[in-house]
Order: sequence, then C-alpha cells, then structure tokens
Amino acid sequence: MSKLFIIPTPIGNLSDISHRAIQTLFLVDILLCEDTRTTQKLLQHYKKNEQKLPKLIAYHEHNEESLIPQVLLWLNQGKNIGIVSDAGTPLISDPGFQLVKKCRQKNIQVIPIPGANAAITALSAAGLPTNNFLYLGFLPKKEIHMLKLLSKIQKLPIKTTIIFYQSPQRMPATIQTLKSIWGEDLKLTIARELTKIYEDISTKTLKEWSLQTEFRGEIVGLFRLAR
Repeated sequence: MSKLFIIPTPIGNLSDISHRAIQTLFLVDILLCEDTRTTQKLLQHYKKNEQKLPKLIAYHEHNEESLIPQVLLWLNQGKNIGIVSDAGTPLISDPGFQLVKKCRQKNIQVIPIPGANAAITALSAAGLPTNNFLYLGFLPKKEIHMLKLLSKIQKLPIKTTIIFYQSPQRMPATIQTLKSIWGEDLKLTIARELTKIYEDISTKTLKEWSLQTEFRGEIVGLFRLAR
C-alpha cells in the first residue's frame, strides 16, 4: 500500500540528516518539493553511483490546493510519495498540512521521519525553560497585525517560552514592536545561521538589540513570557 513520507532535510549543515531520511529520499517514486532546484542539489549530494532519482514536483503555498487531487491520485495508483521543504521538517511553517489532512481522511498512511527543526534547535541552546513553549511561526508581515498578535500573547495568564521566526529585514521593526509591549528590559535571544559556519546564539535586552540596525541570516527569536 502506498504511503506519504514526511522527510526532514538539513537546516544548514548537510551532515544533519538521518540515514533513514536519506534512504527514504531515494525510496519514494515522487518528491514534493518547496523548490525543486534546492532538492536536486540535496539529492546529488547523497546520490550513490547509479542510484535512481525520484521524480521532483514543485509543491508550495501557491499550488498546494490545486495539486492535492493529483497527489491523491498518484497515491491511489500505488506510488510512494515524499514531501520535503528547502530546510528542516516539512509542514512546520511550510505547506503540507492540507495534504496530510486529506491523506488521513482517506486512510492513506502518513509516515513522519524525525529530523532537523530550527525552532527546537534554537530552544535547546537558548538557556530558556523548555518544559513548555509557544511557537508562533513567522510573525505577520504587517506591523499592525504583528502588534495585534503579540498584544494578545502578552495577556495570556501563563508562563512559557515564546518562539518565533523572522526575516533579517523585518527584525528591527519587530524589536520595536516587542519594546512597545514588554518594555526595553525584556531579554530576547536571537539564534541565526544555525548549524552553519557563522552560527550565533545571543541574548540581549531589547534596548541593546535596538542599537543594532542590521541583521543577517534567517532568525529564530525566543523570550520568556512570565506571569
């Protein structure tokens, strides 16, 4: 019986992938990819001799809804299918949820393979409590929507670690929004370039971070919401 495999890929360091994930990449008939060019490079890196490559299909937020019926047809025809993102575990702030939901509704087996994830990697090294956390994914692009979301978070009657993703270009505005809600003394951990040569995980107050006008690399932000 055909299966849908959720296959994590490295978030930077190409060594951060399991043997099982590599085996599955070449086991499936079709790979649904966020970007086929990125996945092609990954496959070529791990390809052995004349190992057969799976068929690569672009699968992203712009075509997910229209492609699902075709993917379900392939699965019904007996093809094993894998889904990958450019980096990390698929579906975590990436497309795939609707496909997995449909597969489970139709009793198609979904096989999750454990692997790299930027949020959990950052959390493990941030020095913040890890017994519970609230993952926000990518913060809203519009500052007014970001302010609305974070204002709601601020009112939660709980103690938890907050984790979010943000692009380097939007980080200065994000820091100002955080300051407007929690004040300049809130300590924020910024993890960037995780698993890469210039990996950096630093904790500073929002006042200190606001002095920095330029940020580089994809960012994971973490702070403690205390009550």
